[in-house]
Amino acid sequence: MRRTSFTPFSVALGSTIKELHRCLLLAMVAENSYLALTQNIKCLAVLVLNVPYHRLQVGILTKTVKQLSNLLSHRDPNIKVACLTCLGSVLQVSVPEVRHILQEPQATAESMSWLIQACLTNISDIYECSVATPGGATAAPMPVRLESLQVLAIMAKNYFVVIRPHLSKFAELICNCLQETDPSVQLHALKLSEDVGFSVLQSLAGKTAEDHAVSADEAVSFWSRLIHGPLLGLLQGSGPSAGLLQPTACDSLSNMGAAVFESLEVDRRIACITLLLGLTGDEEYRVRGAAVRALGFYVQFPSLLEDVGFVSDCAMAVLACMDDRVIVRVKATWAAGNICDVLIVNKDRGNDAFVEEFPDNLLLLLFQASILAAQDSDKVKYSAVRALGNLLRYAPARSLDDAGMTDVVEKAVKQLIKNMCTGGVKVRWNSAYALGNMLKNESLPLATACWVSDVYRSLASATQESRNFKVRINAAAALAVPARRERYGGVQHYAVLWQSLVGALGASDHMHDFFEFKYKDNLTDQLSATLVHLAQLMALDDLEGLAALLHDSADVLRTYLVKYQRKTAATAAAGVSTDVTKAANHIAGLKATNHIAGLSSQQLQTLEILQQLFTFPLEAAE
Repeated sequence: MRRTSFTPFSVALGSTIKELHRCLLLAMVAENSYLALTQNIKCLAVLVLNVPYHRLQVGILTKTVKQLSNLLSHRDPNIKVACLTCLGSVLQVSVPEVRHILQEPQATAESMSWLIQACLTNISDIYECSVATPGGATAAPMPVRLESLQVLAIMAKNYFVVIRPHLSKFAELICNCLQETDPSVQLHALKLSEDVGFSVLQSLAGKTAEDHAVSADEAVSFWSRLIHGPLLGLLQGSGPSAGLLQPTACDSLSNMGAAVFESLEVDRRIACITLLLGLTGDEEYRVRGAAVRALGFYVQFPSLLEDVGFVSDCAMAVLACMDDRVIVRVKATWAAGNICDVLIVNKDRGNDAFVEEFPDNLLLLLFQASILAAQDSDKVKYSAVRALGNLLRYAPARSLDDAGMTDVVEKAVKQLIKNMCTGGVKVRWNSAYALGNMLKNESLPLATACWVSDVYRSLASATQESRNFKVRINAAAALAVPARRERYGGVQHYAVLWQSLVGALGASDHMHDFFEFKYKDNLTDQLSATLVHLAQLMALDDLEGLAALLHDSADVLRTYLVKYQRKTAATAAAGVSTDVTKAANHIAGLKATNHIAGLSSQQLQTLEILQQLFTFPLEAAE
């Protein structure tokens, strides 16, 4: 039998990719036809977007960009546009080589990248002059200017470190472009402001390297230039272009961030929120959607979240948009979730004045709108169930005395149960989390409400039967929320929870999708944590109902509890008791009541098994 050498497919594919680059680059040098050259560059742009450069030898992109840079000054505008498009594709590749390309041949880190210089020269004369006149000298045809703005936007999103030293120039460029009369230039300038603003916000949040982080003063300076410039004016504009520009302007404003917003003058802050509130009633649905999304960010700003008047106004604006087109409903429901987050923040902070002043009728409307949204498409449901969980957690005792509120609470709970059992994966995950959120509200009558048993039964079922392990984890976490034994219901309900959780531990090895394997340890840890929590709340009356289960499952439980105790003991602070230790102490306390309570032999036997289960892990960990 004749033998031939074997070439792995990855090697053959890599060689093919290199050859494609080589041929296209050679064709760029040899081609004389402007039309063919343009198509050649466009082909290269598509190739760049689809090649895994992190798996290839360094240098291919450097050769590509060098060839493209030579054509940036070509006299044919179509070729210049194609080159800029291809460079935009390069900027979407996340490899260190790209940053090195952009910053060469710079003398210092503060020097301006050659690509930024080329784009600024194409757009206007701002690079040569410190202050360019609005709509000033145009150095290139309109398609070239627009593509240059798009390249800068991609750079701001993916390689912010390169533009970071030049924020003031970018602010000036954006303002000059916004003052032009061409809506296309204005729109691309707004998209540039959106991407720069987002990167500045990420930098302020500490998500960039410290040596390249933006200071608060620099961020305020950038946004002040835009806010005092033409940005707010566009939000007040009218005419055919308003519906095109205002959604992007709202998206840009949503990236301002709390730190910058609270550093602006009071009149500027009032102008921002007043304009956004007004635009939620705009006749153009894209404007309504963008405005309500922006309000979803602003309502969480520290200076605004305790303002019951502003929160109420936002809630009313959001409610008006929750009965709109799908794209608007998605954004409005997400904003409603943020508003409900704010209600929780005020309640948890003990802000009694806010809770008292927030209108009950508005709370009822939020409940009703969220219940309807939870029956919508999955894109809407995902946020609607989050809002319902927050509302159920927030509902104050005085509101629950109202018959109408009691009715919507029951409907909300039933809707969450339905979505956890039948919705998409994200909807189920959020519904399980929302039910756990609801269980944190001490004002809800968990001991007497007719729907409580359905909640616990559904959560218990989800811990065993859900195909998605993240849903199981959240369902198990929800079962660990109540802090008092009586909130779990009677002895029978308590025993059913133990049976379900023990069954879920046994079922954790059965996966419908191997992708779930990475969540297996998190699942078993959460199931163990929930069992430990239940053990800490156990009463004497519960022992007989657990006797048979513990006798049959002691070995399985011991295996998982040992593992859980080792993890918690390793992370616990010195001198701090772990949950397993607290459970062991509680069980020992129950056993010590024998001479008073006169425990039956079955109860004593059950306590013996429990004591072995919860003391063995501690000894093993040591």
